[in-house]
Amino acid sequence: MTRTIGATTQAPPYAGAPVVRAPLPVTVVAGDPCTTALTPGQVRQMLGVEVRGRLGPEETPGPTCWWGNPVTARMIRVAFGTKDRWGVSAAYPSPAPGRGWVWRELEVGGFPAVAATRDPAWQCTVIVGLADDVAVEVSRVGWPEDSQDVCLAAERAAGLVVATLVKRARR
Repeated sequence: MTRTIGATTQAPPYAGAPVVRAPLPVTVVAGDPCTTALTPGQVRQMLGVEVRGRLGPEETPGPTCWWGNPVTARMIRVAFGTKDRWGVSAAYPSPAPGRGWVWRELEVGGFPAVAATRDPAWQCTVIVGLADDVAVEVSRVGWPEDSQDVCLAAERAAGLVVATLVKRARR
């Protein structure tokens, strides 16, 4: 897919986003993220309880699933970026400094990623480029259990999702 920015139309990667060196097939983000993004054990690892994911209303990226701990109110959100097919380029360019955003480039499971939030004490989203035009968004909502910043908790959750999707791609 292409995206029009100003007067130009570009295909991913663009706006400074890195190329995905070892892309996964788009089929890894096909289907229901509630049954394919995290195992029950991974959900327990992140939230402290084993709960079923709840398919949410489709969001801008694509199919979305929420898992929540009813006691702590911590949640994980996974959205498969299947709608616009912009990959991690959707997170670029970074917001202007001083706009209240935390935005940092990172790598998750060998894939380029961006952590972004306007509320680093409560919520953070990590967008991982699985191919130049395919991404998965992983959000963590709620106070981190170990007093680390919530973006580190979101990065750990994204690492689990990527590991699951890589395993799925290799089947």
